[in-house]
Amino acid sequence: MTNKEINKLGDRIAYAQAVDLVHRDDLDLLQEFRKTYKDPLAKTFNRLLLLAGKVDKGAIVTYRIKRINTIIRKLQRFKDNPNGEMKLSRMWDIAGCRCILSTNRINDIYKLKSLIEKEFGECKVNDYLSQPKGDGYQSLHMYITDKETGKKIEVQIRNLIQHNWATLVEIVDLIYGTKIKEGQQEKKLKDFLLLFSRKDSLSYEEKERLVRIEGRYRIFKKMSSVFSGNYLNVRKQWLATQGAGNYFVIEADKNFKSEIESFKCFENAEDAYYERYLANKDSNIVLTYIKSARFEQISTAYSNYILTVHSFFDDYRRFIEEMILDSVDKQGFWRLNKSLRLYCRNTLVYMRNVVSERRELEKSIKNNGISNRKAKEWMNTMIREIKQWNNATVNFMKRLVVSIKHRKKYVYLVRFHFGLMRIESGIK
Repeated sequence: MTNKEINKLGDRIAYAQAVDLVHRDDLDLLQEFRKTYKDPLAKTFNRLLLLAGKVDKGAIVTYRIKRINTIIRKLQRFKDNPNGEMKLSRMWDIAGCRCILSTNRINDIYKLKSLIEKEFGECKVNDYLSQPKGDGYQSLHMYITDKETGKKIEVQIRNLIQHNWATLVEIVDLIYGTKIKEGQQEKKLKDFLLLFSRKDSLSYEEKERLVRIEGRYRIFKKMSSVFSGNYLNVRKQWLATQGAGNYFVIEADKNFKSEIESFKCFENAEDAYYERYLANKDSNIVLTYIKSARFEQISTAYSNYILTVHSFFDDYRRFIEEMILDSVDKQGFWRLNKSLRLYCRNTLVYMRNVVSERRELEKSIKNNGISNRKAKEWMNTMIREIKQWNNATVNFMKRLVVSIKHRKKYVYLVRFHFGLMRIESGIK
């Protein structure tokens, strides 16, 4: 296809008014256009993999071709842009690589940037680290030009904290049926995400606002229920993918159920992706490549599709702990009672879900659905998770009691809440 033909296709898609109104012939053409990025994207990825390893051996590096729905919505969103329509041939993020660094040093991101510029030449850069987006998004975006085809490849570099926040936005969009990532003005949830992106530097009033919004939408509870419901099934699917290839098609449907398949060749994976898309355009579906992927890697890189693991639970628990400890002297009896009720409610929800996962795993072992080695590995993971939360809760209670030991009535209140939670959680 020539650029003129590509742009005409983009115009037809843009003026189709809705995603599901795009003509099937145009969907087929768009699919063929997406596939033309395969070779330059793979070539760029292989070189990036080596560069990222020089900065951080624990880095997760993936690549993907932009989802069909996302391309369509972007074209339709920009069709009335006063600065000019979005031309499909100039959509620079159709093919992209992502480097997720395990270190939290911002300098490491810029170190990788320098290596990329040395390897690929001068690149256009959007620096959302020094100037985060208004919604809280932080990442470094670079646009590499493939010398043979002239196609642009987007490279996103971020650390694990920044990545986890970005995937949290997409998880919230999925669970609540919003499109905050695409600019939808869902004020309360958007405020929650913005505040959470800078949770370590909030005033006490801002912390209270963040907690009020979470309580209103029960974000912690809903996420925990979704993730717990998915965990065992997804891990069983992961077992079936072992040795099948490094191309992964991952789908999270509107009922928050995730499916994962792996393929050895791009063409088969892309065909499977397109078939899934045509069968259910409302699902979130992505095709990605991860070299020698482990379950922990893919769960982290695509937590918004896998829906089994996310740092939000630990981060929010620690946030509430520090908020209570920092303000315990300012709180009256009933205000502390309310804060402890919130903390214990979320902890109880999470612990019950993990215990439920463990019981389901035990059933699967009895039914010989999982090999002994894998069963032991999973069981140990769950036991570690339960112990980690149990220990964190006990340590928090001790720290809190020490800070209020001169106020006996407050000490009794703390011990009452934690004792009740321990009984209700079923943890011995």
